[in-house]
Amino acid sequence: MEDDDPHTLQLLCDQMAEQPEQWHSKLEALSRRKNPKISQSAKCLLRELNRRGLENDFELLCRFFSEDGNLEDACWLLNKAINPDADVESAKNLLNRWGHDLLLRISYVQDARKRIAILGNYFHKELGFQGNLNDYYNPSNSLLADVIQTRKGLPITLTCLVIFLSHRAGINVVGVNLPGHFIACHSDIFFDPYHSCRILSMDDCIQILLGQGILPTQDCFSIATPLKTLRRILTNLHFVYSKQSNFNMLSKVTAWLVALQR
Repeated sequence: MEDDDPHTLQLLCDQMAEQPEQWHSKLEALSRRKNPKISQSAKCLLRELNRRGLENDFELLCRFFSEDGNLEDACWLLNKAINPDADVESAKNLLNRWGHDLLLRISYVQDARKRIAILGNYFHKELGFQGNLNDYYNPSNSLLADVIQTRKGLPITLTCLVIFLSHRAGINVVGVNLPGHFIACHSDIFFDPYHSCRILSMDDCIQILLGQGILPTQDCFSIATPLKTLRRILTNLHFVYSKQSNFNMLSKVTAWLVALQR
């Protein structure tokens, strides 16, 4: 354990990963040793075992994730699998508090367009969420807790946050699987969480598609099930890691996408 060579620690971790429960308490004890080398090595091994455990948990979730699975739980676990240091609990608490605040503002409003306007004002102007135009291909844009911390994300993660926030306020908002630009829908009204929750007409949506060379079909406007949404989040991450030539993360995301195949 005093050997801090990365290759040696990797081999140790491979062995411990076969029976992580057996080693966890032992490593916890070693991490409190006064010997700094032993303590540091034990902490590194604990962190690596934790990371692997989270990755395995997420792959298992993907294998059994149903069409109407719990998307929010999947997003939190994905965040931890990619960034084990993410403070997911604090992010959840913030989202709960925001949901309560939104409920107080919107519960008396009957008109759907007014609800969207109040939601957009709260989400964008008061909370400060916006699309990450300057760093669009940052993997953090796909991770819920990271987006809550930076207030910047992709169309799909901002839409997911709007869905989860609205659910806490008793409002039914769903995602729409518009190719190239994920959007939201409330009471048959399309709106765009990436652009200040502006309301979109059918013509607006068609122009988004035509601008990408996509011919509109009925499928373009279908409600995104949790399974389809999770698959699209992972597809975005797959593209980002491929663009970055991050083959380690690319292989993991590929395995998760395979596990999601139905």
